[in-house]
Amino acid sequence: YARFDGVAGTYVSTPDSAANSVTGSMTIEVDADHSWSTNDSLAGKWDGPTNQRSWFLDLASTKLRLNISSNGVSYGSPLSLTLPFSSGRHTVKAEFDAAAETVTYYADGVQLGSAVAAGRSSIFNSSADVSIGAINTGTGGMVDGIIYSAKLYNGIGASKVLVNNFYPQPYLQGDTNFTSVTGELWTLQGN
Repeated sequence: YARFDGVAGTYVSTPDSAANSVTGSMTIEVDADHSWSTNDSLAGKWDGPTNQRSWFLDLASTKLRLNISSNGVSYGSPLSLTLPFSSGRHTVKAEFDAAAETVTYYADGVQLGSAVAAGRSSIFNSSADVSIGAINTGTGGMVDGIIYSAKLYNGIGASKVLVNNFYPQPYLQGDTNFTSVTGELWTLQGN
């Protein structure tokens, strides 16, 4: 797992690639342990200051929010229902259905209400890295807690294909980078 301290500049990232530049339907799933009533950014492909915004999954005071941009500048941020927990280890997931222009949220495998309107039918192909534990190259939404894994899939449902797999085991404490089972190099930034 990776432990984050909520300090700016501390996150894990893998470079932009053709595989992680999902522009249609996508699924992001995160296994984490921390306070779920914060405003932390769990995972994203997002650099706001340079208008290289694709998507990011964050918390909005006990709700999940998948922020999606189709042009790199403006974005929609549909919210889930309130999470059924406020602390501890849990797995959360967001599915963006590009054709239906909706996002469906899950907590520990249970759907949180109905799909919500996303107001977008595609995701901008940004040059931003995929980041875990913060966005905007470590300056926004810093996580204070543990992230065990984060998985990015191209597609939704049974047809989804795993394209990024942040799962930092069996790596040792003090390692600054590792290569995942899906082939991407992940690098620890900061502490």
